[in-house]
Amino acid sequence: MIKTGLKLLAVLIFSIFIFHGAVLAEAAAKLSGYQADLSQTSVSGLSSGAFMTAQFHVAYSDRLVGAGIIAGGPF
Repeated sequence: MIKTGLKLLAVLIFSIFIFHGAVLAEAAAKLSGYQADLSQTSVSGLSSGAFMTAQFHVAYSDRLVGAGIIAGGPF
């Protein structure tokens, strides 16, 4: 009984990852058409997102216009 449940769980998790991958691939295809001006790109984050924003800004500061870091820590 436990083995059957584990197999069912594994199939369910695998199915979710396959579906999620298909959704991400479709979203990436749609995003390519926005013609965003990368020279005018900024990044922002709040709390734990602010930590990532700070890291991203330090790593790619030559490509960003600025960063909005709210309630985050130092890089």
